[in-house]
This record gives sequence, structure tokens and C-alpha cells, in this order.
Amino acid sequence: MTDRFAAFGLVPSPFLDADFLKAEFQRLGGEAHPDRGGDAENFRALNEAYRVLRDPARRLRHLLELRAPELLARQREPDGPVAELFLRAGEAMQRAAALQRRAAAADSPLAQALLSGDKMTLADELAALRGEAERGHAAALEEVAGLGSGWTTDPGLRTLAELQLRLTFYGKWTRELGEAALKLEF
Repeated sequence: MTDRFAAFGLVPSPFLDADFLKAEFQRLGGEAHPDRGGDAENFRALNEAYRVLRDPARRLRHLLELRAPELLARQREPDGPVAELFLRAGEAMQRAAALQRRAAAADSPLAQALLSGDKMTLADELAALRGEAERGHAAALEEVAGLGSGWTTDPGLRTLAELQLRLTFYGKWTRELGEAALKLEF
């Protein structure tokens, strides 16, 4: 497996300074770019490394692939508050899709206008759920930052796997809830 951290000369770690990573990517990317005499394959590898390392969930997954792939093989669905949010978000997105179908079938401006209250109410609910997902994502990021050097222990790696799962789901739901709310506006 390719160590994406090595592309930036970094020691594998769950937490990276985003500004440093971006600046280093721009510096190394300028040097590696094929238009500036660099190798196309090295430039592609650097882009892939940046894509993985800048996203916290992907970075944790990559770190686990390097250090504890067996934990990824045993990953399960989220539970507790994460699962509860998933159920509420799924129900709200299903209602949004049904409302969009009703709006598409509405054949007059009056019929469209009659749906506007439902659209606004549902858009508010989707925004609230998205806010919950964003707060969950931020809390998981704080936990990652607080791990310190303890992440290298067996319990630390298990915690890292749990955080990776939470970050993945919170990130996905944040995007999907935002898209669902946006579709209600049109």
C-alpha cells in the first residue's frame, strides 16, 4: 500500500494542519507539475495523496489501512446518536423526495403555491438535521485532535476506527441533507 503521508514527507498522524498541508501541496505541486518539467505520474500521486489527506475521514481510513487494516475489516454500522440521526435524516429526505414529486406533478401556479408552506417547513427540518450532522462532525474532529500520541496504542486505534466511521457518516449526511434542501428550493 502506498503511504500518502510520505508524498508530503509527513509522519503518519490522524491530525494534520490543513493550512500547512495546502501550502505544501501547492509548493510540491508546482515542482512536480508536468508543464514545469515534472513527472506526470508523480504529479498524479501527489494529487491523490492530497485528496486523501485533506479529508479527515479519508485520512483516518488511510491511516488505519497502514496501521490496523483488520479494524477496517470489522467495521460495522454506526450506533447510538449517530444511528438515530441517520434514521431521522433518512425519513426527512424521503419526505423531501415525495414532496418534490408532488411539486413536479402540480400543474398550476396555485397548486405550486399550496405546497410552499410544506417546502419551507421541510427545508427548515433538513437544515436543522444538517446542523446536527455538522456539529457531530466537528465534535469528532475535536476528538481526533485530542488523541495526541495515544492513537498508536491498540485502544487508540480502535478509537480512531470509531471516529473514522463517525466522520464518514456525518460528512455524507451533511452533503446529502444540503442537497435535499437545495432541491426543495427549485
